[in-house]
Amino acid sequence: MVLRRFKPEDAAAFHVYRSDPNVGRYQGWDPIDEAAARALVLEQSRLQDIPAGEWRQLAIAFKENDQLIGDIGLRLNAHAGEVARFGITLSPEHQGRGYGSESLRLLFAALFKGGVQRIEAECDPRNEPSWRLIEAVGMRREGHLRRNLWHKGTWADTYWYGLLVEDWRAM
Repeated sequence: MVLRRFKPEDAAAFHVYRSDPNVGRYQGWDPIDEAAARALVLEQSRLQDIPAGEWRQLAIAFKENDQLIGDIGLRLNAHAGEVARFGITLSPEHQGRGYGSESLRLLFAALFKGGVQRIEAECDPRNEPSWRLIEAVGMRREGHLRRNLWHKGTWADTYWYGLLVEDWRAM
């Protein structure tokens, strides 16, 4: 796997999985149409860095053929970028095959090498594949917030995860 900036030619594949309501069921975004997918991919393809305090999307692609299979939303905190938050989305046909864990390990290695001290993630407890992935890459469940989020027409719980640089190094 490789994590990279989006390319304009990723728009069609991005649209396919980001327009699937099942893929976005537990995500903070809603399904998008083709024009919105093209616009988002184009916008993200032009960005050179990840400024602290802003969300950016990184493309997840196969190293051998550069095929887009998903993306990672990444946000560095506004204070010197020492804490990072992420969310991951994979196309349905590429879920459950280890690509997510490989991609997150690449991301974590790069973030910790770059000076990040803590990585955070949150997950809806009903999304078992997601929290299993998060735990499989070494993140620690630090909390279970009950009905803390109004999400797509219903109250939802949130699992909260964290990983410290020293825990990553010890793995």
